[in-house]
Amino acid sequence: MSERFDILFRGARIYDGLGGEPFEGEVAVRGDEIAAVRRSPTEGESSRHSSGRSHELTARRELDLNGKALCPGFIDIHSHSDYSLLINPLAESKVRQGVTTEVGGNCGYSAAPVAGEAKEERRDLYRTRYGFDPDFSEVKDYLKRMDEAGISVNYVHQVGHNTIRQSVMGGVDRPPSPAELDEMTGVVERGLAQGAFGISTGLVYTPACFASMEETSALVSAAAKHGGFFSVHMRSEGALLVESIDEVLTVCRESGARLQISHLKAAGRANWNKIDEAFEHIERAAASGVDVACDRYPYTASNTHLSALLPDWVHEGGKAKTLARLKDETDRQRIREAWRERVWDHVVISLVSQGENKRFEGKSMSSCAKVRGVEPPDFAMDLLVAEELWVEILLLHLMDEGNLRRILKKPYVLIGSDAEARAHYGVLGEGVPHPRGFGTFPRVLGALVRGEGLMPLSEAIARMTWLPARRVGLFQRGCISAGMKADLVAFDPERIHDTSTFESSIRYPEGIHYVLVNGRLTIEDGAHLGVRSGRSLRMDDGHSSRGEPPVC
Repeated sequence: MSERFDILFRGARIYDGLGGEPFEGEVAVRGDEIAAVRRSPTEGESSRHSSGRSHELTARRELDLNGKALCPGFIDIHSHSDYSLLINPLAESKVRQGVTTEVGGNCGYSAAPVAGEAKEERRDLYRTRYGFDPDFSEVKDYLKRMDEAGISVNYVHQVGHNTIRQSVMGGVDRPPSPAELDEMTGVVERGLAQGAFGISTGLVYTPACFASMEETSALVSAAAKHGGFFSVHMRSEGALLVESIDEVLTVCRESGARLQISHLKAAGRANWNKIDEAFEHIERAAASGVDVACDRYPYTASNTHLSALLPDWVHEGGKAKTLARLKDETDRQRIREAWRERVWDHVVISLVSQGENKRFEGKSMSSCAKVRGVEPPDFAMDLLVAEELWVEILLLHLMDEGNLRRILKKPYVLIGSDAEARAHYGVLGEGVPHPRGFGTFPRVLGALVRGEGLMPLSEAIARMTWLPARRVGLFQRGCISAGMKADLVAFDPERIHDTSTFESSIRYPEGIHYVLVNGRLTIEDGAHLGVRSGRSLRMDDGHSSRGEPPVC
């Protein structure tokens, strides 16, 4: 007697995502679910299935892994693919890493909800640069657009504090009026009711940099009422790192939300020694009952917008006023003074849009300034004006290699790429992006786990699967067990590695054989099959943190 499934993995070394020892066995998939998991009998054991049945598993497609690893699909808890999934739904750089679910809307910037000045700026930007019109406003309409596009990964959405503040208040530097705060909290609650899983903020970025802790706490409390989590790019990751940690821990205590500190780091050589105090404050809060975790990518360079290096006052009032200040000699002198200690050799231009500036991609700001015959601060300001503020940069040597490993070894630190889905072609194949967009997960499993023994492989997999699933509120994914969704990755632990470098970043990893998303084979022998079986997940669809998760 046999029972026929859609896909059957034979000869698998199964890492179930929970962090325990792997076991040999078979995994059968029917539709979008894992239908059966069978352990191979050890010597002296019966081959009888745990239910008492002894029949052989068969399937339309049987894949023999010959002892290679099979684990849940990776959940990228810190992604920026909000728009790129609509521009190119294949999510090439992510799904080829084994990512089957992306968590977007991070650092305070979400595609929805959006209105007013924020919506018009984005429509103008994406129509001009990508030939794509983000004409949606509400979370429900945005998620519907995702499903209509047909994406290759699952998508989890957060509402963004920065986006909401700009939508309601513009770019002003002042506290919200009671009516404006009520409007913003109402927008947050509506976004959660329409399927968002939480709220993010980017307190280092405009306009949330103008927000008080009380404003942030009010918005996070509104999300927490609906079971939402809170992710945060803190106000400072350098000189005021510890104070910024204390700020968001206070918001967490006041709101009752579970806290996800994004890309934990001590930025800048002068601040590298602050990491121990940062650990101490996080761990003391956790011991006192605060629900806090962090995430991190496995690199010591960061990726941001050049405009983020400007002092906060330059951004007050919005884009038009910022551009005017960048052209005003008095304001330019104030900016030069603020940038006096900046090391421009370590600032590399990653992406611009204007043809005459494309030659500068991949080059340091200081070398580009020499070409133009000006000082680096003036070149930077001129470039921001020419590109209307949209210049992506890499900040090299920002973090310490030793600190990186100490952070990643902490059991409360999960793995996140902090990158959008890219491709090797089209508009998402332009520029010189950070290699984390192509190599984060294979780099952890290859260079750091296999190469350095930083942590056991089963633990690293747990930090990419079940643990981020629990943080976000996904209880149908992240674990290999019958009844769970069939998001799966098969890879060779001895061969998996990243090939993306800072010099040549648009390169896919090696050693990943198969990736299933909702039961559909999407990657085979490292190649994308063009399958788009991902979904926009919604908090009201059984993917909620409310209630007890099933036993996995």
